[in-house]
Amino acid sequence: MSRLTNIILVVFFAGLLLAPTVASLCGFNPMGKLDERRALAAKPRSCPTWRECLSSTSSVAALAQAWDKYYTDHFGLRKLLIGTYRLALFHVLRTSPNPAVVVGRSNGGQRWLFYDGTIANDGIGFESLLGKKPYTDQELALIARNLAIAAKSKTDGEPLVAACSACYLNLAKADNYMKERPQLGERVNVALDAGGLHYDPGSVEIRHLLEVIMNDVGLDQVRANVVKPLAGLRVAPYLGCMLPRPDPDHRWKNHERPDDLDQLLAALGADVVDFPLKTECCGGHMTQIAPKVGLELIRRLVDEAEHHLADMMVTVCPMCQINIDAYQGEMNAEFHTKHKMPIVFFTQLMG
Repeated sequence: MSRLTNIILVVFFAGLLLAPTVASLCGFNPMGKLDERRALAAKPRSCPTWRECLSSTSSVAALAQAWDKYYTDHFGLRKLLIGTYRLALFHVLRTSPNPAVVVGRSNGGQRWLFYDGTIANDGIGFESLLGKKPYTDQELALIARNLAIAAKSKTDGEPLVAACSACYLNLAKADNYMKERPQLGERVNVALDAGGLHYDPGSVEIRHLLEVIMNDVGLDQVRANVVKPLAGLRVAPYLGCMLPRPDPDHRWKNHERPDDLDQLLAALGADVVDFPLKTECCGGHMTQIAPKVGLELIRRLVDEAEHHLADMMVTVCPMCQINIDAYQGEMNAEFHTKHKMPIVFFTQLMG
């Protein structure tokens, strides 16, 4: 091995050893802040005098251990190494550094992330999302109470129409659970009997307001009643994650890229932008239990709508509307943005 090669190797390995120290001294941190969900080791408190530090072996050992923990949490390039590792897992190996965050793809090839709360024991998981895990008897009885009241109130086969996607999904899933699991339905009716109620699954047709307008009223009738076309108004249609899936009653034609709202807005004369996040989650109650996660979900939606030059976002769920609208201020404060995207319910534009 030549002398030049030896010099190059020595310089290379010396550079590797000195890189963390140099990065710390220069404040080099290209990855920015990392949310590690734990408290990093604090800088050890210095001894008043060197004699006190050396007064006993235990004091020296404790101080050395404290500095070791501090350096482990704060050495230069640490955040870069962690960030690079996470990016490599996600982009190269197509997996997640967090076992509670699952990486997947839709039928159209779009990559998505799903937080499986069952792993962290703080939320619902895949079975609930796919409609395979029923509610508890108590939860189902609360939902079925509304179905029983609706069944008792109808006179000529009227459907129960929900304007809220979450309400629609809960009602439809409860009816479906009771229909597919007779023993579960019996237990629910025992609970309902305490209030003088009873519900036979399938006796009430559950529909969403958007589907009623699309299929019963029809787009031709909508166009015929338009007085002031919304020409020149660029709108981003947002359905959210609860309306088109899991779809227990098979009412929606396309679960990944539904265009029902697009068609309705176009019938009103609006310019409908191709909004790729139309079925992504708005965060729902995450703004209450995990604010950073909820605000990030809102930021993605609003940022994408602005990227497509939308004048406003149009929702089919009041909960989505108030969530994206009411928390834009907090979202701007969290991410230092200046978004001012109007969020309206679809019937507001029809009116």
